[in-house]
Amino acid sequence: RPLVNSSWMHIKDLRASFQAVVADARMNLHRTRDINVDKTSENLRPMYTALPKNRKGLLDHATARYALHRYFLFKHAMYLRGLEPATDAVNRSSGDLPDDEVPTFLQLMFEERLHDGFDLRQLATIAAAVEHIVHKDSISHLVGAYNQSKRSTHENVTAEQLEQVMDIYLFGLLGGAAPDGSIDMSALQSAHLTHPIWPNVQRFLRKAQNDVLTKTHGADYPRDQALVPFSSAVRVLASFTEAFGSWQNQDCSGMSQELSKFDTKGTGRVKLADFYQAGWRYKETKDYLLAIGAAEEISTGGDGSKEVRVIIPNYVTARANCLTSTSVYEVCCIDQCEMLLGALERELEAPVAKASQIADLVSRLPSPSVEAPRVLPNSLMLRLHQIAKAHRKRVPLHSRLFAQWMH
Repeated sequence: RPLVNSSWMHIKDLRASFQAVVADARMNLHRTRDINVDKTSENLRPMYTALPKNRKGLLDHATARYALHRYFLFKHAMYLRGLEPATDAVNRSSGDLPDDEVPTFLQLMFEERLHDGFDLRQLATIAAAVEHIVHKDSISHLVGAYNQSKRSTHENVTAEQLEQVMDIYLFGLLGGAAPDGSIDMSALQSAHLTHPIWPNVQRFLRKAQNDVLTKTHGADYPRDQALVPFSSAVRVLASFTEAFGSWQNQDCSGMSQELSKFDTKGTGRVKLADFYQAGWRYKETKDYLLAIGAAEEISTGGDGSKEVRVIIPNYVTARANCLTSTSVYEVCCIDQCEMLLGALERELEAPVAKASQIADLVSRLPSPSVEAPRVLPNSLMLRLHQIAKAHRKRVPLHSRLFAQWMH
């Protein structure tokens, strides 16, 4: 039975999975196929070091959730349900959580054991547990694809038959499944018409399959022989899931480049009229863009007139642009400012820094839209010093004001 499903997920399954990961970590036996607490610790270390700590030198619950949100969004391009920054995970019991808030449930389980906060190892164990559940969730959908194609997971399939199974899985991942999880096979045949991205993502999945089967069976493996066990299909799925977020982020970069052509002043903003001229995909209404924080109204003169401008990074990373969705996560665009923040964390190793330090580092850091070295505009320098002035002459790296400054 699949471990995670929004319709019939059971608390006891999550508790058992979580406890297994914790026990595994404590025994230092943490190198299973889909869990590696040591590696996760090293990936989290720069951010953990730079995040503000409580009086005991640990992360409080809200900061730990923020860290997990950033880790999964940057590493996997996954927006995990229940880890949204606006979600209040404190002062709730596990019984109050909706079924799809799996990561928050895991954090609350940790809070039952930890009253002082989170150290790096504990944070990494939660992250590894969630990665484990994401892996199990993906396998449950793969099993469903086998069942839909009327094939058994206990029998080998040919490479061509596996392609058919993986197409069913992919179609469901892109939103083609019915509420009960079933796939309309006739709709699958016309996926290239209903999902413009289908040909490209299908080729990406085919490559993942071919790479795994070549490694397993050799470069000249016979495609018409039933040589592929379910375990190989799981490896194909793991390879695809691991790289899919970063791969689809190329499309996000394409959006940024299309819109940046109209950003003549380098502000990261474009006029609403230019937004609609940038391409066929840009159709959102003014009210919608303002409501989700992807646009702002700016005064253009002394007569009180205002002009709407679209904020490029906010638009690209909006949830509406997430490509796929499961009961556990969505695959979304990676915030390019995250790369800059991560670089600052590695260099500064502290939650706050002088404005001059930050300006010096940022001027030497490239971004997808700006080459380095670069000269920061006077307006940006002024705003950075204003943030520092409001915080005892230090800029808090993880504050809302600094996030707005990076945009």
